[in-house]
Amino acid sequence: MRDILTLLEYDSVEYEIVEPKKDEGYDEAKKKLYITEKTICQLERLNKEQKFVEIYRRKIKALNYAGVAKVGSVTIEILPKFLIGGNLEEIKPRVMSNLLQMLKYTRRLNVKEVEFAELDVKSDFFEVFVYLFAKNLLNLLKVQQDRGYVRRYDELKFVRERIDTRKYGANPAKLHRIPCIYHERSMDTPINRTLKYTTYLMLKLVRSIENYRLLKQIISILDPVELTPVNPDLIRRISFSRLNAEFEPFVNFCQMFLRGCSLTLQASNVEFFSLMIPMERLFEEFIGEVIRSNPEIVPENVRNGILIQRRIGYLATKNGKRQFELRPDIRLEGIDKAIVDTKYKLLSVKEKNYGVSQQDLYQMYAYCKESGAKKCLLIYPEGLNGKIESRWKLGKDGDIELYVKTISLMHNLTSKNGWSEFIGELEGVLSCLGKR
Repeated sequence: MRDILTLLEYDSVEYEIVEPKKDEGYDEAKKKLYITEKTICQLERLNKEQKFVEIYRRKIKALNYAGVAKVGSVTIEILPKFLIGGNLEEIKPRVMSNLLQMLKYTRRLNVKEVEFAELDVKSDFFEVFVYLFAKNLLNLLKVQQDRGYVRRYDELKFVRERIDTRKYGANPAKLHRIPCIYHERSMDTPINRTLKYTTYLMLKLVRSIENYRLLKQIISILDPVELTPVNPDLIRRISFSRLNAEFEPFVNFCQMFLRGCSLTLQASNVEFFSLMIPMERLFEEFIGEVIRSNPEIVPENVRNGILIQRRIGYLATKNGKRQFELRPDIRLEGIDKAIVDTKYKLLSVKEKNYGVSQQDLYQMYAYCKESGAKKCLLIYPEGLNGKIESRWKLGKDGDIELYVKTISLMHNLTSKNGWSEFIGELEGVLSCLGKR
């Protein structure tokens, strides 16, 4: 049996509960996952924090997340469904490469071009992520470390900064020692503590010798930093400036990793963990960033203003307080106005109206009415839904045009030609917003 189970989004696998002393794993021949009662309880606990699977009586179904979860002696990988059909082992390298490119483009992960050739994208999802995190962080730490002024207290033979007058003279025998409160430039900062603690935990999880070596080097460089548990909620309070901005993507990764971990009481071992990326959010950020970075693909009549995630108003007011914020993914302005929204959802060519929800139509209608736009576009991923194109008229007067289109994420986004093909397809999708 294999200790790694790989699923695509919305795919499911049957499972069977076994006795604690029996082996856990995925039986490829029977297409069944064998796990203990303790392991399924761990999976349920992880799922409460971030619902990435649906757990039924005898079946586990993956949702629209990409990542990895380790429970018991089993690792569950979930990969995005960029392509309908095809052998999983054959399409996995392309899916993994494109996923990493999307994470890089949205600045969720620090990846350099040369590293794509080095990656073994067929290996464990977690090992790939750790490799990218460790290698890039190590390269950064070799040339730059975060330093800051840390508040200290000590009894000195000389005055340094401020004397703590409340304690000075309390013991006549120690008048020659001056209690001082001062600040010292140090590596023991919240950023470095976060990086060191996360690296320390990862050391206990990785199986790759190369990853283990990289993580040990990081801990060696951060030796002056205190090794102490770090709360993910405290990481959110870390502020970044132009002096330490390069550490931000690494700290964000640490926060995501620590939030999905369950630790022993001694915090020395990771009992179980998940590292999951919501594909709905990633798809939204990726399409928005591509359009912002490539304004030439936007029709001329709406090209002058490309506004990403900007509020346009509120849907209602109650007791003088505005409620239900209206914030479309992309607002295009120029001679004309248009709204673009992304939806990482399942549609169906067999269903009436392709399964586009009434809620999404209401939402687009509200966006257009509030912003004064006469055209709007809903973009869905083709891999989940197949090729779909549809045109609607919204409102009693039919004065608002709504287009529903899909876009493929299976182009080779890491190659020049594949990227050009994707940009060309996105330009074709946006062309409906041009003048007619």
